[in-house]
Amino acid sequence: GCQVSMARPRARGQVEVWTASAARADGFGQSLNSSSDGFGVGTGRGSNGVQSAVQQASMGLPDGLTPQVAVIVISAKLGDSFERMLRDLKKYFALQRWNDVQVIGGSASDIFLEEEGDVKLMLLGISETRFTTFAVDSSTSLNLDMRQEGIRETILGTEHSHFKDPIFMLFRTSEFANAENVISMLDFAFPNSAKFGVHSGNIPLRRQAVFHNEEVMQDGICGIVMEGKIAIDLIVSQGARSVGTVLLVEEVEDDTTITKVKEMGTSAESQGAPMTLFDMWQFTDIISGRDQGLAEKCTMLGLGIDKFEEGEEAEYLVRRIIGFDSANKSLAIDGQVRQGQIIQFQVRDGQSALAEMDSLLKKVAVCKIEKSVEGKIPMALLLFSDTERDVDTRKALAMEIALVKETLKISVPVFEVITEGQIGPLPAPGFVNYYPIKGVGVCGSTFEHSTTSVFAILYGSSPNG
Repeated sequence: GCQVSMARPRARGQVEVWTASAARADGFGQSLNSSSDGFGVGTGRGSNGVQSAVQQASMGLPDGLTPQVAVIVISAKLGDSFERMLRDLKKYFALQRWNDVQVIGGSASDIFLEEEGDVKLMLLGISETRFTTFAVDSSTSLNLDMRQEGIRETILGTEHSHFKDPIFMLFRTSEFANAENVISMLDFAFPNSAKFGVHSGNIPLRRQAVFHNEEVMQDGICGIVMEGKIAIDLIVSQGARSVGTVLLVEEVEDDTTITKVKEMGTSAESQGAPMTLFDMWQFTDIISGRDQGLAEKCTMLGLGIDKFEEGEEAEYLVRRIIGFDSANKSLAIDGQVRQGQIIQFQVRDGQSALAEMDSLLKKVAVCKIEKSVEGKIPMALLLFSDTERDVDTRKALAMEIALVKETLKISVPVFEVITEGQIGPLPAPGFVNYYPIKGVGVCGSTFEHSTTSVFAILYGSSPNG
């Protein structure tokens, strides 16, 4: 396996990771890959929608197959019913004689679940694959001084701490202050593992939570861990394009607010507040009329991944702009920024995203062929995308899902959730998170995102594999 960006490939255990600027989309279906592997997706409406979701999802499973994993997402507007709905889920599993299904999930924005239902459920069963779940909250005894073995045992338990390079699917609440530390520690303890997922976000006037079996957690992170015949390809996409000139951050307040920047790679090398320069560019044609129109819809900020080299195109981790001061023209982002870091404004551009996605998928297709030689075939497509994409963007996102299926020549069900944030690899190798393990140095390769789509292609055994 390998982890690959647009620019530079590198080895990364058994995981295929492709990173770019692209997006997500729609689609449901059923899948029968073999008598022992199966994946199903179902939806339901209202607080009694669990039964419908279970019935629909079970149709995607081969006869006689007991799913090992269930992932459930419930509209935040049903917050008062979370506990009862999880009990209903276990009850319907018991009626099917599915007594050992492990459950994780979380809440999501009701706006984006509205078209499909208030409940979304996926069921998964893969032969010769071990599954376990975990939950971490503020009471869990974790600290940054722990060794790898200690992290493994604390999070997975002694019985499963021997997992070598498992796949992690994660759900977290935005209120859990130590989530970044936990993700960093997982990177340290399982450096070759794929880690992806979502966080429920801070939805106004709605209850946000994550689910671990029948437990509803307001403050924590939970996950399902998979090791064995299962395989995965990840595509991390941001759907953004740089505009304006590259800037050097000169002054920062509270780790998230940028108050002064300087232009890089220009003869003027103007200095000032970021929004002052941005406004100036619109009058000097540094930002084109088309890009000004895109910026009016959605302007974001890219944090530089690599050291700036004049004449070379930089790579960025894109963050939301969450506020700006009209008086001093500073701006705040939903992530940490350092003095001396390179930044550049970003806009969403569907055309560029589709072209980039097409290029990446052709490379992913090669990995798919390699997996087919090993007896593995695609069985599901999971998609976690951000709420910044408005309803008008759905058509473009549907085009991208169609592009994934057409380029990879797959016809599999899609489990799609739009959330406040995503968890996934970096947009390119070489950029580490801000929470390195003490005494070890930089070690993180998994980030929390807020403007991305994370595609996960799950592979099971082929009928002849």
